[in-house]
Amino acid sequence: MLSAPVTVTSPVKEPVTLDQVKTFLRVDGSALDGELELLIAAAREDLELATGQRLIDQVVLVVADHLADLGHLTVGPVQAINALRYRPADSDEIAIGDDGFELVGAGLEQAIVPTRLWPRSATGCRLSVRLAVGYGPTAADVPASLRLILLQLIRGRFEEKPVDLGQLIVNQRIFA
Repeated sequence: MLSAPVTVTSPVKEPVTLDQVKTFLRVDGSALDGELELLIAAAREDLELATGQRLIDQVVLVVADHLADLGHLTVGPVQAINALRYRPADSDEIAIGDDGFELVGAGLEQAIVPTRLWPRSATGCRLSVRLAVGYGPTAADVPASLRLILLQLIRGRFEEKPVDLGQLIVNQRIFA
């Protein structure tokens, strides 16, 4: 089984700016800036959780029980595999070198596959993988459809009117 991704390095920017949100909500002045910044971060986290997609570059950790669990990653888009390690019984973690695996697939359908025979002990124990994920370092890298969904989520929270996130992301999810 593949664990839920845990954020190791958070994004340094948000996929929408405070000014974009204020324009979208038709808010003037700076009295609500703190609240709006919280809404932006919370909506991004909700969207990332619901879709499996990380919008802005960040690093996550996933843990797999078996090599086969890496055959379908439930987080993306994956830009790179930063580290892949395994822990044999009663031993320290052992790194698998960059020549031992590769990222295959495209878009949101990605997997990690071995490129050489791994030590037998690596196939029957927990594997931890650090992944660089996200569309890029700036808001412009994030698809417009996801930025619009994010703005709609923010508006729903700001106006206290629930938004049907499931309907908005019907074509945006990475399925487990």
